[in-house]
Amino acid sequence: MSLESLLLEFQRWSLSFSEEYGYLGIFIVCFIGSSSVGLPIPTFAAVIALGAVMNPFLVGLFAGLGDGLGEAVGYFVGKGGGKLLKKKYEKEMKDIEEKVKRFGLIPLIFAFAMTPLPDDFLGVFCGLTNYSFKKYMITVIAGKIFFNTLIAVGAHYGFQWAVGGF
Repeated sequence: MSLESLLLEFQRWSLSFSEEYGYLGIFIVCFIGSSSVGLPIPTFAAVIALGAVMNPFLVGLFAGLGDGLGEAVGYFVGKGGGKLLKKKYEKEMKDIEEKVKRFGLIPLIFAFAMTPLPDDFLGVFCGLTNYSFKKYMITVIAGKIFFNTLIAVGAHYGFQWAVGGF
């Protein structure tokens, strides 16, 4: 089975699962989707589908929590592989860590979390550099809630407008 067909099958499953289980379903779908490090899994289709017909703010909240908590996997992948990579790329890692300390990671983490940009590797980097797990999680969850709420609200009011229900 090809990667494309796997992703399409996941998308079909995620839509039916989230419709059946509502807010808990969208949480689980988004958690699974963002737990995959390096593989873009399109969970926003489920957010659009549920946001159109349910409370979009709750859809955004549950989807954002699921997405944000799923991003912890990338952080721990970085944490686990950190010693091996730090030895191999010691000079490069020190240069990057110095730049991060100077500019800070919170704006970058939030910007990646609140957009469809690939933020998995940013989580790996944060784990790799021993960035505060608490700061990382708070920032990524806030960004994911913002992003998913924006999608759900757009779907909700777009659907209402399309069917003439304002």
